[in-house]
Amino acid sequence: MTGYRVAGEEPADPLAIDPARCRQQSFRHQLLVQVVAVLLTAGLWLPGLLVWLFLASRRVTRVTEGYRARIGAGRLEIGNAVSMQSIPLDTITGVRVHDGYVTVTVRVGQPAQIRGVVDPVAASRAILDARDMHVRTVREEILDAEDELEVRSARRGRGAR
Repeated sequence: MTGYRVAGEEPADPLAIDPARCRQQSFRHQLLVQVVAVLLTAGLWLPGLLVWLFLASRRVTRVTEGYRARIGAGRLEIGNAVSMQSIPLDTITGVRVHDGYVTVTVRVGQPAQIRGVVDPVAASRAILDARDMHVRTVREEILDAEDELEVRSARRGRGAR
């Protein structure tokens, strides 16, 4: 990673989640969905919006509790104990940072959004670096296996003569 460090300071986890930022971003996203629903139904959904606003703070807090993002065992895991999204690193096609969110695009399926990341740029770099390292490791394993097969077939060919 690029940047500088203060002497004696440990590098921070690039995928660290700020709970307050996560709650704020989740609330804004859900509020946008509710407002769009009110507008599309010509106001018929207004009572639903009012109920949602009354219950939103508890619901958003419950949903964002324990929310985390981590990279391990060739996968990117996003979510909490209730709902976890697991994405194989080799299916990641790109990572974008916009409005404080990190959006991970994959080959098949919908993009995954990581909310509340302390440093979205560092998180995107960490995800791409992990993906590149994982792909490199898999390629090396495949090449080693192919070399092993060639050696075995060459031995069999000599033994048949």
